[in-house]
Amino acid sequence: MATNIVIPSLGLTMEEGIIVEWLAKDGERVEKEEAVLLIETDKATAEVVAPATGILGGIVAQVGEAFPVGVKVATIYATHEEYEADHNTETSRGSTEGETPAAEVPAIEQPADPIRLEPRMPAPPSEREVRIKASPAAKKLAGELGIPLADVAGTGPGGRILESNVALHAKGATDETPPHPKSAFPVAAPTAAPRAEPQAVSAMRKTIARRMVQSKLETAPVTIFMEARMDEAINLRERLNDGLREQGGSLKLTYDAIFAKTVALAMKNHPHMQAQWVDDKLIYPGGVHVGVAVSLPDGLVVPVVRDADSRSLMAIAADISRLALEARAGKLKPDDMRGGTVTISNLGMYPVTGFTPVINLPEACILGIGSVQEKAIAVDGALTIGRVAVLSLTFDHRVTDGAPAAAFLTEFKSIVERPYRLFLEH
Repeated sequence: MATNIVIPSLGLTMEEGIIVEWLAKDGERVEKEEAVLLIETDKATAEVVAPATGILGGIVAQVGEAFPVGVKVATIYATHEEYEADHNTETSRGSTEGETPAAEVPAIEQPADPIRLEPRMPAPPSEREVRIKASPAAKKLAGELGIPLADVAGTGPGGRILESNVALHAKGATDETPPHPKSAFPVAAPTAAPRAEPQAVSAMRKTIARRMVQSKLETAPVTIFMEARMDEAINLRERLNDGLREQGGSLKLTYDAIFAKTVALAMKNHPHMQAQWVDDKLIYPGGVHVGVAVSLPDGLVVPVVRDADSRSLMAIAADISRLALEARAGKLKPDDMRGGTVTISNLGMYPVTGFTPVINLPEACILGIGSVQEKAIAVDGALTIGRVAVLSLTFDHRVTDGAPAAAFLTEFKSIVERPYRLFLEH
């Protein structure tokens, strides 16, 4: 019995899959649950496994082609006999297709007396039509020099030929304007600008474009900014990583882990910031699930750290490290990117001070963090140098207002400036 291989649905937003590579060949035996195909979805690259044990055949999808979810791309045959029988049927069908019986060409009756078309010469122009306008002096000079007036270009009123026109024609000039002097500097001939050829975009890029436009159209985004001192958070990270190295561990505490834990704790005191606007109603999800934007060569993905409000800082760091590695290897599962309630986007590795991140629907807010920069800060009436980062909170004004959003961002600032709270609050 034959079993079809179809493009699977790997997420709520997935509409099609692009064939990246066949991992097994036509006619090769495969085992159930063995990876036979690699496809690119709107979020990542995923493996498609064989639904049964048998012989792979009937491949209709070629590398680079896109197929909608649920469409058959190949078949698994239970036995070699089934594979051969179906293969031979397809071959014989292909050999007969395209063969059409020769059609009889009807004879074309020839007329008894074919009509002969004689070419007609145009009538000679009248004397008035060939009359050339020229001044008497021009006619006299042309006669003396034996120059036909028809060969001379006139520059007088109405194209009248003047004596000077005849004289210039006799010297080899075609008009009264002297030729342009040749430039002493060679001028390169103009070249046509190279034509820009359109390039196909990946399924991931298409999805990002669609979701960004959807977010702008369906939300009322407002972005507020606030500066936060990062000195204590930087010192904490350095001390913890020194201790981890001394213990011989490979795990490192990243700023993303600090920000994810911080935003989760702040969200516990401001749950309205993760309410979701659905059909003119507000839905409050359970728990705080933080999406962390991960940049890829052809786009970005947002894997989700589950229950970040109740997990330890180092557990969050380990989870983010695992998710980032899987994202860059194209091995994220659909469940890894579902159910986020708030997203953080960290551009601190670039000299970016602040930016306006786009809300990741159906969430109500997204927090952007810029680079850390040294600034002069007034502390107790004295100037000191501090390390500061700009926080950018974009929120949906349908869900909440400016004052509650500012209170939430102030809470985040307070925790990140006193990071010991990350170990005291759960």
